[in-house]
Amino acid sequence: MDALDRELADAYFRAAEREFRGTQSTLDEIGRVLSRLPYSSADVRTAREIVEHWRRQGRNVAMGPLDAHHASADRGTRMAQMTGLVSSGFLPVCSGDLGVELLIVKSAAGRGIFGRNKVRYACYYSNGDGMYSPVGTTTALTLACAKLGALYRV
Repeated sequence: MDALDRELADAYFRAAEREFRGTQSTLDEIGRVLSRLPYSSADVRTAREIVEHWRRQGRNVAMGPLDAHHASADRGTRMAQMTGLVSSGFLPVCSGDLGVELLIVKSAAGRGIFGRNKVRYACYYSNGDGMYSPVGTTTALTLACAKLGALYRV
């Protein structure tokens, strides 16, 4: 009975992995699907404060893509890359401890009842291979950043 249980568990795992791989997207695909908005300086400041708070807690977290976190690129190159991503509506936050990147995409969500633009933050995880898995959508940047913080509690 143990061999049968193992075989069923392996089959279930392979099916789940195929389904999971089917939901992953590249950065270009995400950019084509969502109508992105550039981040404001207040948004970037909020994200930076959250990252600095995590660092004070002893977590190895940085703003920027996971590959740039591990690469030995100079600060100017990383800043130029980050500026381009933020102006395009992408905000990557990576964790060196977990080997995970959280991509937060700021997108337009139509107009509210009083004519004000609504914003949504779509969140994606990646392990640095260039493929992003959807996590969920929130209405606030702080809630989107909390998705990375939730991984530390697992």
